[in-house]
Formats: sequence, structure tokens, C-alpha cells
Amino acid sequence: MTDKQILRKEIQLSERVIKNRDKSKLPAFSFGEEYILNKKSSNALEDLVNFSQDWINNPKKYLNLDNYQLPKTTRTKNKISFPSISNEKDTANFYISFPPKLRTNKDTLAILLPHWGFKLNKATRGTNLIRYSLIPVSTAIYAPQHGSLDIDSMEDQYATLGPNLGLTLSYFIQDLLNLIYFIRYIRKEFKNIGIISFSLGNTRALPLSIFTNVDFLIMHLLSDNFANSVLNGTITTDIAKLIKENISSESLSRIWTPMNPGAYEKYFDQLPKHTRLVQGLFDLTLGIDNCKEISKKLKPYAQIEENKFGHLTIAELKNSFPMMKRNAEFVKETYIRQR
Repeated sequence: MTDKQILRKEIQLSERVIKNRDKSKLPAFSFGEEYILNKKSSNALEDLVNFSQDWINNPKKYLNLDNYQLPKTTRTKNKISFPSISNEKDTANFYISFPPKLRTNKDTLAILLPHWGFKLNKATRGTNLIRYSLIPVSTAIYAPQHGSLDIDSMEDQYATLGPNLGLTLSYFIQDLLNLIYFIRYIRKEFKNIGIISFSLGNTRALPLSIFTNVDFLIMHLLSDNFANSVLNGTITTDIAKLIKENISSESLSRIWTPMNPGAYEKYFDQLPKHTRLVQGLFDLTLGIDNCKEISKKLKPYAQIEENKFGHLTIAELKNSFPMMKRNAEFVKETYIRQR
């Protein structure tokens, strides 16, 4: 395909995503400062900006599990669950699968942080295919549940990313705390633990890998400024419209600073030694220039691969299968070097 054809297909797929989305579940704009500050504020914008600035200056202060009463963990054969660290009404779920017995690497676990709006059953099938054919390690898909909402519901998705700014930020923090706790819990069972993440999952994966002891990190589709991606991307136009009607792009970027991967640049030297980033040269969802900027910042610290696909066309088999083969080699080299 030519460059123009790839871009045209990205636009068509984006329009299909927007058309098929249940926008009746889209909540109204709100600063949602009560989800971060535990109270309403007469100056929500300033207070949220101050919180986020303090966060980026000292993330470890906010990611310290000693500040929380740790939950009881429930475990079945293929699932580990516990009440979310910062909100016991929500549930952290990790769906664990093991590789084929004849190809088992018992030492390695890959934690998967999927994209926004992923479907659990579809993600599980895809993970099984990859694990059986390419990467013979154990996997754990992180799939949090917010209150009584169904994991696959649109309401649940808009809670994770939506025009309630404080709520979206609170779920980002909640996810990080849940993941840190899970890694601490499962570490005794695996010599090597890595993160494989996609799109929205990268906003969690990058700081998690900096401030937690993981052995490898593979990110797919990453932008420098996630707030700008939401405001200007092709599949978040419904959310962007509400936000733009109420605050500036600069204000959103400052409020969502903890979710902006580029904001952690001063910590990039703490990333795992084995870090890989896969980018699409035609990513209209996150922004082409936005993605180029983070690739430039990460170049000294990561293996960077850039391919002729976009945020949505990455899923085409002709793009995804060769990429996953290269991911498999990267993981294999990582745990071989770790022996």
C-alpha cells in the first residue's frame, strides 16, 4: 500500500470506531477533582495542576504501597483478583495463562496492558495464539472492573478515559498501584517479569517500568503528550469535543501530566535495560508528530522500531505477525541473557 492508502484506511477505520461507539454512555465534562483530592474545590483547575506537578516531581511518594492497607488476594487456576488498592469498590483482575508444556519457560511472565476499549475474550484468544506460536512464556492480562460495571461496557471504558478529568486520572493512579501490588505478589513465582503494552496501556507501562523492578518492557504505539493525543486523535473526537468546550489544551496537558509519557523524560535512565518501542509511522490516533517526539526522547534508552502502519492498521495480520515475531526474539534474548 502507498502512504496515502494507509492514511486513508486509518481514517476510514477511525470513522467506523466512532460510528459504532455507544456515545449515549458518554458522561458530561467535569474536573472530577473529588476523585483526586477527596473533596470538591472552588479552584479545581489550579488544585489539580498542583497535584499533578507534585506527582511528576516525586512519583514514588504516590506509588508507595506503605500508604495503603493492602487487600486480600483471591486466586483460582487462571485468575488472580483483589479489591483495588486505592478504591476497594473496584476490582483488579489478572487473567493468567501458561504456555504449552513442551515449550514452557517457567521463569518468565509477561503482563499485558491492553489498549482502550479492548474486549477481554478477544484479547485472551489473541494472547493464546501468540503464546502458543511465538512467545512461550506465561501471560497475565490486566482487566480492572470499575464497581458493578461490566468490564466490556462503554461506561467502564469512559471511566478509564473520558471527559471527567479527575476520574480518568484516578484510574490511571489506581492501575499503577494495582500493578505494583500484583508484581510484588507474583514475583516469588517468576525469575523474569516483563510488561507488554498497547496504546492507553503504555501510559501505565512506562512509569510502572521506571518505578518497579521489571526485567523487560515492550510498548506499542506511544505518544509524547497523551492529553494532546486525546484532543487531536481520530478516535477520541467525542471526548475531545466536550473537553475543548470547557478548558484549553494546555490546561488538560497540565492536569494529565502524570499520564503524559514525555513528562517522565528525566527518569528514562531508570527504564529496564531491555526496553523496546514499536511505532506506526501513520498513527492518526495519537498523532504522527506526537509519536515521533517520544521516539526521539527514548532513542538512547530503548530499541525503536518504526513501521508503515497506523494505530488501527497495526492489527492487520501482515503487520502484526512479523512484528510479534520480532517481539518474540526480543523476549527470548532477554530471558536468555538473564540466566
